[in-house]
Amino acid sequence: MEKNQSFEEMLTAFRPLIFHIMKTLNIYTDQDEFFQIAAIALWKASINYDEQKGRFATYAYATIKGSLMTELRKKQTYKERHVLHANDIIAAKLEFFPYTDIEARDLYERIAPALSDAQRIWFTMYFFEGKTQKEIAEELNVTVNKVKNWRKGALKKLKKYAVKAREEQ
Repeated sequence: MEKNQSFEEMLTAFRPLIFHIMKTLNIYTDQDEFFQIAAIALWKASINYDEQKGRFATYAYATIKGSLMTELRKKQTYKERHVLHANDIIAAKLEFFPYTDIEARDLYERIAPALSDAQRIWFTMYFFEGKTQKEIAEELNVTVNKVKNWRKGALKKLKKYAVKAREEQ
């Protein structure tokens, strides 16, 4: 870093490094926002840099990467705390379905032929037995991701069924 170098010149020089860091962190959405965070981190690095502790480029790299990782963690935490989870979405979407056991069984009988064997197992264990994805996975000795895939496929089919049922009414 040169003493008489303006921040704009420094930002231009470090632009490829910023995009490299963003690529290594798999940042492909909200790139403008993350670039701005990286630019602010570069500016802070230029202010706090101590020449006796090493090269500026190394310090800038660590500062930029740290700031971007912090922002990624904040976004992930926000998502986990504020975005509806799949189980909440399922409950909200299926609120209009009958609550009695007989009516729920009738619904199941109507949509079961459209579901695969695994999706039928998920549906039964989730809705009739009230088990979580983790409990289903443990009981069937499969991964939680496999159960999530069953759920995802079943929900697509349930959604199609619900749309079709509304159109018929």
